[in-house]
Amino acid sequence: MRFVNNLSWAFHVNGSTLSGALDVIVIEHEDGTLHCTPFHVIFGKFKVLKSRAKIVKITVNGVLTDITMKLNDKGKAYFEEKSTNENFPEEEKNYSQKRVSRNTLWAKESFHGNAHRSKSNSKAAPLDKKNNAEIQNAIEQRIELSLCGDEFLGSDSPESAFEQYKVSFKNFEKNLYDFLSNEQLILKIDGEFHSRETGIPLLYSIISSYELEDNFEHLSLETDKSPQFIKTYVLDSNRLHQLGLRYGANDVEYTVFSRLQGKRTLKCKFYLWPYTSKIIVSDIDGTITKSDFLGIVLPAIGVDWTRPGVVELYRSLSEKGYKIIYLSSRAIGQVKSTRQLLTSITQENQVLPEGPVIVSPDAVFTSLVRELIKHVPHIFKANALKQVLDLFPPDTQPFFAGFGNKLTDSIAYRQIDIPIENIFIFNDHGIVTPGSGVSIHSFDEINNYISAV
Repeated sequence: MRFVNNLSWAFHVNGSTLSGALDVIVIEHEDGTLHCTPFHVIFGKFKVLKSRAKIVKITVNGVLTDITMKLNDKGKAYFEEKSTNENFPEEEKNYSQKRVSRNTLWAKESFHGNAHRSKSNSKAAPLDKKNNAEIQNAIEQRIELSLCGDEFLGSDSPESAFEQYKVSFKNFEKNLYDFLSNEQLILKIDGEFHSRETGIPLLYSIISSYELEDNFEHLSLETDKSPQFIKTYVLDSNRLHQLGLRYGANDVEYTVFSRLQGKRTLKCKFYLWPYTSKIIVSDIDGTITKSDFLGIVLPAIGVDWTRPGVVELYRSLSEKGYKIIYLSSRAIGQVKSTRQLLTSITQENQVLPEGPVIVSPDAVFTSLVRELIKHVPHIFKANALKQVLDLFPPDTQPFFAGFGNKLTDSIAYRQIDIPIENIFIFNDHGIVTPGSGVSIHSFDEINNYISAV
């Protein structure tokens, strides 16, 4: 049974099947210097079979630039810069070790945070690097699954309840999304019982640990070969100027050439804004659409599931000079479909104003765990918005208002100091401003409210 490979495929755990390029925001300061958000670009195996060391060419507004990136063996693009620190390779190696240690610690904390311990508790044997079949067998021996939730909690014999509703790996593979979203799911990992909330992150951590090992070995090898270079995902002001950006949206293509597959291209946009810009942030799923889940599914089959009046509101705000950022905790592999969703929304023969689409550079599984299991999407959103805030001069506040549909959206917006009275949270009964407590029931009212501020 190839459970591990299928699980990795379904949720892009190793990122090898992902392809996507995030939009980049560039801010011009008063002195003419440019500052940008990170370049997150991933060519998955469907785009490039053998990615390591390939050169990525960057075209801006139809003009090929002199700026290039490279791909690592996972298909992730990066810039190379000369290091002025002779000890850099050792520092990079230590940094990688710290990353592995933190992930291992997180897994251990999840492992010991359960409520029930099996009578047949068995310690997990150390996992050495094995071939795929051995790795799969080792993981399948460590993990068992059951849909016994309520029965388990109310039973005098949780072991019996677990066995009664036990799920085979074969069925789990075929219905991953159904099982992972089922609140009755109980996981037994290394002889210890875990609820869905603690078990799924641990399951992900176990599978990811093999990749961390591979990444660490690969990184050490690379730094030994080329100690004079470091990897980065941002450009300095001089190289940003070489891109020839114009104010507003710029069409960008990342291109890789392969003998077997020919030309492979990923598209995104770079947005050049002045430091005086005022920004409005909008969540997508459940905010522009009426539902987190249905807003993703229904447009794909031709059903409009957007909030009436949202296009007119956002166009009105754009015409007033506000820049709009579309923010979602979706994964980088979904960025293309997210852009397509936004451009497909039409109301009264009008479309949404253009603006950067910011999604998570993480894999789909990581994003799902953060959004649906751990319920902490605001952590990614706050960090992403802080990266934008850091592009502006100190003591400036570019963020004016934020739209969302969850309390976590409000938390993220408050962390970048959006005034609480300018945070609008959509709910089933209308639109509320958490700060003032005044319920607003139409987009016209929001438009009038913002115009009066």
